[in-house]
Amino acid sequence: MSSELLTSLPCKRFLLSSNGKNYHHPDKEAVARVIKAGEGTALYFNYRTEYNEEWDDSSLKRSHRYSTTYPGRGSQGLRIDLDR
Repeated sequence: MSSELLTSLPCKRFLLSSNGKNYHHPDKEAVARVIKAGEGTALYFNYRTEYNEEWDDSSLKRSHRYSTTYPGRGSQGLRIDLDR
């Protein structure tokens, strides 16, 4: 996930799909690059794990102007409707 790739994408919403069990993903540097690439970025995680909950910090979200969405407690996965 390079900065060059991110700045070339006309995208503000990113789905991160990993439970972190095998490789402790998502990679912290990659998530930071996604956030840094543009104001108003929305991160959607299909699991809430010890490897991604740090991004739900309210002070980080305010200072870097991004949002997060996680599945509800006890819920498995995240449902995203792709309507155009």
